[in-house]
Amino acid sequence: MNLRQKLSVHRVRIQFYTHVSAKEKLDYIWNRNFKTAFFVRATLLLLKLLSCVVYVANFVEFETPITHCYKCNDSPGNVTYPTYSALLWVERSLFFYVVEVCVAALSIGDTIVLIICEFRGNIVEQILSYRVFLELIVSVPFIASLCHPLFRYLYVPSFLNCWLAKVFISKILYMEPIAFSSMQRLLMKLTTFITCLAFTCMCGIHYLERIQDRTGEEEFSFFNSFWFVIVTFSTVGYGDMTPIGWISKLFVIFTIGLALIFIPVQLEALSFAWGEKQKLGGSYGHRRAEKECHVVLCTSNITEDILNEFMNEFYAYPKLQNYYVILLCPLEFDGKINAMLENPSWSQRVIYIQGSALKVSDLIRAKVHYAECCFIFSSRNVKDRRREDEATILRTWAIKDFASHVPLYVQVLQPEHKQLVMSANYVICEDELKYAILASNCVCPAMSTYISLLVHTLQGRNPAENNDQWELQYARSTAQEIYDKTVEKSKFFKEYVGFSFMEAAFLAHRKYGCMTIGIKPTEGQLMLNPGPHHIIKATDTIYYFYTTSEDETEISVVKNENEAPKDDPESNNNRGSQFFSKLQQAIPLQQSRNSFSDVVMTTPYPSFQAPICYLLPENRKICCLNLFKPCEHDQRTCAAEYNFKNPLTILCVEVPSVAICNFIVPLRHHCRERYALTPIIIMTENNPDVNFLAAISYYPLVYYCIGRLEDLNDVIRAGVTQAETLVIVDKESSKFAEESYMADSGSVVNVYFLSRMFPDLEIITELTYPANMRFLGVHYTQNAPKELSFSQKKALEATPQDQDLFRRAFVSGSAISTSMLDTLLYQSYVKPYIISVIYLLIGLKQHQGSGTLIFRTMADSNAKTFTELYQEMIEKYYEIPIGIYRSIALDPPRRRKRRWSFKPVKEVVVLDQPPRRRRRFGTLG
Repeated sequence: MNLRQKLSVHRVRIQFYTHVSAKEKLDYIWNRNFKTAFFVRATLLLLKLLSCVVYVANFVEFETPITHCYKCNDSPGNVTYPTYSALLWVERSLFFYVVEVCVAALSIGDTIVLIICEFRGNIVEQILSYRVFLELIVSVPFIASLCHPLFRYLYVPSFLNCWLAKVFISKILYMEPIAFSSMQRLLMKLTTFITCLAFTCMCGIHYLERIQDRTGEEEFSFFNSFWFVIVTFSTVGYGDMTPIGWISKLFVIFTIGLALIFIPVQLEALSFAWGEKQKLGGSYGHRRAEKECHVVLCTSNITEDILNEFMNEFYAYPKLQNYYVILLCPLEFDGKINAMLENPSWSQRVIYIQGSALKVSDLIRAKVHYAECCFIFSSRNVKDRRREDEATILRTWAIKDFASHVPLYVQVLQPEHKQLVMSANYVICEDELKYAILASNCVCPAMSTYISLLVHTLQGRNPAENNDQWELQYARSTAQEIYDKTVEKSKFFKEYVGFSFMEAAFLAHRKYGCMTIGIKPTEGQLMLNPGPHHIIKATDTIYYFYTTSEDETEISVVKNENEAPKDDPESNNNRGSQFFSKLQQAIPLQQSRNSFSDVVMTTPYPSFQAPICYLLPENRKICCLNLFKPCEHDQRTCAAEYNFKNPLTILCVEVPSVAICNFIVPLRHHCRERYALTPIIIMTENNPDVNFLAAISYYPLVYYCIGRLEDLNDVIRAGVTQAETLVIVDKESSKFAEESYMADSGSVVNVYFLSRMFPDLEIITELTYPANMRFLGVHYTQNAPKELSFSQKKALEATPQDQDLFRRAFVSGSAISTSMLDTLLYQSYVKPYIISVIYLLIGLKQHQGSGTLIFRTMADSNAKTFTELYQEMIEKYYEIPIGIYRSIALDPPRRRKRRWSFKPVKEVVVLDQPPRRRRRFGTLG
């Protein structure tokens, strides 16, 4: 016998659950299996309702009561009222009788199964239970009537089946697969109780009043009985109908007592559930989610400032006006936020849901799987930023697991956690962005102002009449925003297909007034000012600054009197044509350029996408990094002993982290000359860890010291007298003040004292709350202010929401608040390219062929307008100016090294073309 035959012989059939008792099988079929249990309960519910209908129909058909034993030999004789014998007998048709018997038989069978399944050793307790007791009253008499034909006409109060129908409705509502909220269940429970009580009272009054002599009065029909019940229970009591018999009156008293006892209890439970539901927020229905567009904002704690900033920025775009915002937060909102949500412009479009993104039920309530996108924010005002990032990571993973098709826009606090949420579509890191912008401010003054205005949607504000000239110019420029358009679909650039990028930028600005800053090929990366070598194709995407988008712009041709005739070949942009020929002769378009492959860059931590920057060939000794502490390699103990050739940049932080590398890298960017690198001193209050020291040891001219900003000795030893810029990072420990807006008190006071002691020092401060910027750069005196007029007092009450963007400290770039950069993530939903543009501007990214941001002083320029300056810089330097930094002389005129009077001296922020030669960095002395 071979192996196959042996195996075929030993085949067996296995049956599962062979030792399960009949009681367990019956309980599984009757109660635990959803399909059979639902079918049984729904069938019994319909049968009980049918029994109530049959009861009413039978009494409607046979309205006259029987005054003697039905079909007995006794003669009725003279009828005297009340005829109590009529309470026992009722005439019943054969059809109604058969229906009642069938319903009773099925109900008795279900009751027997119930007793078997729930038997725990005490049969008396089960018989006296609410459901079994009612079944004995309404079902057993019909089964007993089969024994003797006389019992067929015995009265049975089958209208009590409505209470058994209420039992089956409750069981169906509490079945697990059926999704009913607790509020819906309690409301249904109260509704069915009132309905059953009213139906019972109606049938009882109708039956008891049938035996009374109501000669000359209106009979208690079913309709009149229903009218009486409603009028009595609503405490109206018209008195047009009243019961006569004492039994009827006792019955009414009994039903009113039941109503007074049970209805308030159920109303209390309903009100409590309603209060709990209000705490959990609103709801967003399934049908609304299918037809409407909505986004979900998920965070651990939503503050008033974050919500106000999000709403103003999100609804600033016309195409988002019909969107709904679902706020998913585990904490209950306070009174201020609830008052904000009652704003008529938001109340119909904002829905708050209290819940956690880690619970699938809460994600279903928020209809995340139907959302257009989901914003996930980290709360910055927390003690443990690492723990907050971990919560953000889990929220991201939970939503990605639940609805992987929904785009995610995630904000994290620390850069080392950025790689853990790379599954999201768009990710920004607060520390990464903050330190890079602070570094950009050191190189290009007021770069933080430029970035903040770029990520805010402003329509161009009209300032007050008494404002200064710089405020008027600044207010008019706030309406500039960045837009993108495919070249072949563009009104501005479709005529420049085949032109070089610089030619198109020159002509587009001259003709339409738009500032072209970058381009993205079809199969490439975004490049800022790729230079004169890039040829524009029809499928490229162009990026430009303008007041409005092209779709909202109407172009009309205006004839100029000085314009040359069109038939003259030299008349069409004559100045531009001369510039193009000169440009092509100077730099051939076929000239090859070095690529990025000739420079190798190592990153301090995995999540850091670093551009090319200066690095030492070998890292320095960690002991040599401490500016105050001498070691065997270096005995110097202060910055003055180092004799640095360039002014210092001092960074003051409370707790050093690897995120500070984002501050160092822009200051060590490859576009900066080696001789112009400024030494960086990191002054911290706590000892840095080994990872931080190992990261900064690869960068040249970077040191650290242990000191406090409040200690003047530490500040002087750190080299404040040799420094050009002092950067103060907001302390994390100060964010938990008893009064929230007092978190910046220490930073504001320190800036005031340092600015008085070192007037030529550029101080850049990070603040927690933008409203506190009004205290920087303002010196209050004891002179009594003049009395304000009534209109001026009213103007103070009508302070616009974007007032912080017009503070002098913010405009000058001496103050920055990271909360003002939250709109970057909001705008990325409408402008997906905005994050890449910002990162390229501040030096956090570097794409092949992309230009860099530089700061140029135009002392020899004769341009009188920005248009002339724009065209002049393209002609001379192949650079695109994107803004002007204009400083004004303060009182007293000693504040700034870079002082601006309105002279023909211009300090311009420009996008330089990509360098054609790359510089390697060796060891700096």
